Amino acid sequence: MRSGSGWIPVAFSGSFWLGSDSLELKRLTSESKVLPAESGACESASMVDYQKLTAGTGTYLLPQQSTTKIAMQDGTETQMTADYSDCREYSSEATIHFDGEGSAAGTKAAAAATVSLPAGVEISIALTQPIDTDTAAAGDLDPNLRKGRSPRRGC
Repeated sequence: MRSGSGWIPVAFSGSFWLGSDSLELKRLTSESKVLPAESGACESASMVDYQKLTAGTGTYLLPQQSTTKIAMQDGTETQMTADYSDCREYSSEATIHFDGEGSAAGTKAAAAATVSLPAGVEISIALTQPIDTDTAAAGDLDPNLRKGRSPRRGC
């Protein structure tokens, strides 16, 4: 749980519901009945309902709706609900170049080679242009690649 400027680990319990025929996840719940005093909250509960949707060429198990309820120490309660709809499939390709692999002759060979990275390796990424948070959404393509197409919104 986020509290002040940091994260505090909290104990929770929960349950999951499976479809009787498909055994696919239908609902996931969690609740914390005792929260740290510095959080300002007494208890919290969340529930996520799932659905199977077709997007693009695949079928995916995706959230349908999520609800979080928080009871605060001052007696107030907050409920946040998110409905997920109009989901689309996005895809992209990327090539990583390591030292000495950036030449024109080595580019095709490098792209075709499989690179294994050790577990725990940290990779730094830098953006070459700022992101316009007024119009950008998760999954949007670079506007320079879409020439004249309106922004697409994901869920």
